[in-house]
Amino acid sequence: MNHIFVTYSDGFPVHYSAANTKISFLGKGLIELGDNVTLINKFYGVNNIAQKHGFYDGIEYYSFPSKVGKTCGSIVNTYKTIRLLNKLFKGNETNVVYIGCGNFFVLYFITLFARFWGYKVAFIFEEWQYGSKNTSLMYRINAFLHSKVLGYYSDYILPISEFLKSKSLKFKKPIFKLPICANFKINTVPYKRNNSERYLLYCASVGYKRAFEFIVDSFTIAFDKCNDIKLHLILSGDEKLIESDKLLITKRKLDRIVEIKTKLPYEELLTEYVNAQALLIPLFPDSITDVARFSQKISEYLTTGRPIISTKVGEVAFYFKNFHNMLISSEVTEKEYASLMKYTMENVEESEEIGRKGYELGKCTFDYRVLSLSLKEFII
Repeated sequence: MNHIFVTYSDGFPVHYSAANTKISFLGKGLIELGDNVTLINKFYGVNNIAQKHGFYDGIEYYSFPSKVGKTCGSIVNTYKTIRLLNKLFKGNETNVVYIGCGNFFVLYFITLFARFWGYKVAFIFEEWQYGSKNTSLMYRINAFLHSKVLGYYSDYILPISEFLKSKSLKFKKPIFKLPICANFKINTVPYKRNNSERYLLYCASVGYKRAFEFIVDSFTIAFDKCNDIKLHLILSGDEKLIESDKLLITKRKLDRIVEIKTKLPYEELLTEYVNAQALLIPLFPDSITDVARFSQKISEYLTTGRPIISTKVGEVAFYFKNFHNMLISSEVTEKEYASLMKYTMENVEESEEIGRKGYELGKCTFDYRVLSLSLKEFII
């Protein structure tokens, strides 16, 4: 089979993002099954590069330069994308183009030409844009068309969550749920821990301000008077926003128990995960993003075998059971979340078992080998 992922990734393989990570795993799995995988980065281009073509872990990829005139550059790069699709088509194989989020009209034209040349089109439905609070007229039009129309022009719908799966039924196309994805290497939890420091950990983009404040407030309720239990916040993104968060911690006089870290190499980040008493990812029921999406960060957490503390929102409620393979706050309040934080510190053996069962669930359900094989069988 010949798999072409178009406009789904951004700056692959240089830039780190959830989409890039997911495609990297899926591509790896499909290649291991003997298939061909190509990735064409988003049409608006990547800053400071010339047009680029290369291979990464067996995945062939193409990137375009970002143009000075954004609209003109996007049109040029879309034209290049369409020409590439014609070139990459393999007449003696099943050819599939995967599209994701983006400008509806660009995706529509790509879909139109792809189907004309003989491709099947799979729509990776990863976001409910129509539920966004963005009030821009152009955004609202694009969100409506992307969320409620694009599926009609696709051959397959690949929603990432139960919420988006329910929204996909109206298209009356074959549906394959494509959840989070990671590499669960072996049959047992693969990492050894160093228990010299006791801490909880949250890792995210600095843009998730609400979650940041929720976690800090919950931790303060649980451990404000403890000097031997700490909170590690691993943040990425805008340096000014990170400095603002550091200033907030200083103003609240939490420096002794809250530590913000940035730009960690992957191995160091993994060490941080593995040695944490628990990994934190609160979700909010009034956030359409949290309800509709399934955070790739959860799969990353699961691979470490550490217990995860989350909230009963979206896919968490569908896949996980409280005190079995995840610690889940049914009420999204700082007080209840704080109680689960305290539980992990006071019930270490039970928490370890919860983490192990989370890992086992991930290995059976979210391993890239399992998902790649299921996806291929679905397409065939």
